[in-house]
Amino acid sequence: MTALATSPASSTSDQTPVLSHAPIERRIRSQWASIPLLLCLLLCQLGLCANSLNRSLSGFVDFRVFYASGHLLAIGNASRLYDPDTQRQAQNSLIAPDSRTLPFLYPPFAALLYAPFALLPYKLAFFALALINLTLLFIVARWLQRRLNPSEYLPAWLSPPALALLVPLCLFPVSIALMQGQTTFLLLLLYTACFLALERGRSFLAGALLAATLLKFQLTIPIALLFLIWRQGRFLRGFTCGVAALAVLSFALVGPHGITHYCASLAHITSQTLSHPEVAHQQYGMSAREMPNLHGLFVLLTEAPSHSPTGFPLAYALTAISSILVFVWAARQRPSLASLFPQPCWSATTCSPTT
Repeated sequence: MTALATSPASSTSDQTPVLSHAPIERRIRSQWASIPLLLCLLLCQLGLCANSLNRSLSGFVDFRVFYASGHLLAIGNASRLYDPDTQRQAQNSLIAPDSRTLPFLYPPFAALLYAPFALLPYKLAFFALALINLTLLFIVARWLQRRLNPSEYLPAWLSPPALALLVPLCLFPVSIALMQGQTTFLLLLLYTACFLALERGRSFLAGALLAATLLKFQLTIPIALLFLIWRQGRFLRGFTCGVAALAVLSFALVGPHGITHYCASLAHITSQTLSHPEVAHQQYGMSAREMPNLHGLFVLLTEAPSHSPTGFPLAYALTAISSILVFVWAARQRPSLASLFPQPCWSATTCSPTT
């Protein structure tokens, strides 16, 4: 009887380890099975980069306007940074002739980032920027890698620092931004630093870091408005101080004439894009269909084959309505960047309404 009474318990205890280890073993197998997929994606990325390299080195990418703008700033001609004729002459003479002139759509302080590259020949400057961008990507990957629990979120084979860059390199936007010479990697670093500063309760620093992302103000302004709605005082004070410092720097670089020309340039390009999208594409190389956002999606969905004049207004209306809905939803969430860019393990005490 004793043997019969204890046998079920012993049987259960013998089976328990098997049941508890089965999900772990399946997870390990799935993690190792993802290696061929990552390698395949990495090979695709290398192929895309190799295919785009000649175009990048020939100067028919976004880095063209950044390099020319840095040169104008370096030679003391920053006041004409937003003059189309000056940009055309600089781009054609420094890099390569082209029928289109890429406009410099960034605030004046952004040109300061590219002034050192203008001291190098264009091709060498492009490789130098690519190396810096990969370094920034590695830094962001390491920051996020340290923040996550490797045993819970990351495969064991991704724990070495050298492999922290593998997964980001497999993302297709990385190769596109890398070969275009865009500011994407710097913005990624700034947003990540802002996120981590908020996690550590350093709201003033986080606000100042967000101000630096005004390189692309169309992304920064909605985030700042959300923190205003959330009444995050310290964050907004840091953001205001950062904006003031960048405004003074921009004014010092280009002067009042340059600021006025910048605003007029933005207004003119926006008007051209709205009223004559095909002309804007020919002049500036900008097309709403190529934008990987809601605007680009609605343009593709609403544009008729006959190029109906109602296509673009409808796309802009749908973009505005959907953007407002997303903004209202985000405004009703708890104050944090996690509401905008979901991340695990967000601290509930990071950004309280009283901060």
